[in-house]
Amino acid sequence: MDTNSIDIIGKRVDGGIDLVIIVPDVLEDSEELQSQLLDKIENYLNYIKGAEFKKDFPGISSDNIFIKLKLRVEPSERLLKWLDEIKRWVESSGVKLLV
Repeated sequence: MDTNSIDIIGKRVDGGIDLVIIVPDVLEDSEELQSQLLDKIENYLNYIKGAEFKKDFPGISSDNIFIKLKLRVEPSERLLKWLDEIKRWVESSGVKLLV
């Protein structure tokens, strides 16, 4: 997983923005993979807060920005609980995380 790039970004018909993270492998209980995913989410959040995003998408409020996590395989129950914690962290910055 390349933590330093945006996988997909698109403007929705309602004027909002979707930033998509594609997890190409099975999301395992691996600390390394979880750390990479956290780094990638943090980079998305930094991009959203940055000048480039504001220039490319002026006037978009954070409550109309979604980070979508696309998983190839349904994660374990333990990982779903972990993702719920991550969701709360992301949403504390005003952005929604959809799994």
